[in-house]
Amino acid sequence: MASVVKIAISLEKNLANRVTELAERLDVSRSRMIALALADFLQRREDQEIIQELDSIYGVGDPRISAETEEWVRFASASLRRITEEEDSDDRKPS
Repeated sequence: MASVVKIAISLEKNLANRVTELAERLDVSRSRMIALALADFLQRREDQEIIQELDSIYGVGDPRISAETEEWVRFASASLRRITEEEDSDDRKPS
C-alpha cells in the first residue's frame, strides 16, 4: 500500500455535500473520493501541459508549418488525450 499523509481541508458546504453524495453512490469514503478527484485534476493538468509542449515542439500555430502537418498534430494530440482519458478512467474505477 502506498504511503498515506493525513491532511485537513476546508470545503464550502455545498461542495462537501456533493462529495459526500458521490462518495456514497460510488461506495467509497469521502477521503477516497477527494483523493480520486484530486488525482484526476492533477493528471488532466499534467496531460494538458504535455499537449501544449508537443504543440510548441511541432509548431502548432506556426505559420511555417503546413495545414496538413498541423492537422496531423492536432489529431495525434486528440488521440493521446483520448487514450490517456481511457486509461485514467480504468484506473479510477473503485475496486
